[in-house]
Amino acid sequence: TSFTMTAVTGRFLPNRKEIDDNIAVVTLPLVITIAVACIAISIILITYIIRFVHKINSVKKNTVGIAEGNYDDKMKVDSDDEFGELAVAFNNTIDFLKRTAEHDSVTNIYNITTFYIKAQELIKNNDPVSGRYAIIRLDIDHFRVVNDIYSWQVGDNVLRHIAKALEHNINEDSIC
Repeated sequence: TSFTMTAVTGRFLPNRKEIDDNIAVVTLPLVITIAVACIAISIILITYIIRFVHKINSVKKNTVGIAEGNYDDKMKVDSDDEFGELAVAFNNTIDFLKRTAEHDSVTNIYNITTFYIKAQELIKNNDPVSGRYAIIRLDIDHFRVVNDIYSWQVGDNVLRHIAKALEHNINEDSIC
């Protein structure tokens, strides 16, 4: 290494060619390191963006399913992060909505729509020759009189008592 003395300061400084060579030696590895870091960060970001879009599309698909009355498709819980928490909350909401849509709020037994659907499934899935089943639908005529005379609270208690009596007296594989 050769040094030249400057007239101004009296100190020895490297010549211009040595400075340029040293810059070239440092610059190329620095540029390569920065490029590799940028590529790695880009890959990580693209991976997270793809995952994010996939999860959002899953929420969208399941939300559309709920709007169409499909309460059976649940979101896959495959992580412990915010998406996992969202999936758990979403699935709990689906369970609540399904229960609310299928059951009477007073008696907690199937509402008439769900009862008909379950009865149709029972008929369809049973062998007509050897299968034995009965479908009974109860309707309490003039029940409004109970509500009018004794109040709807008493009427609701009567309905709950009837529903419990029905549930208590049917088989476990029966629907009520």
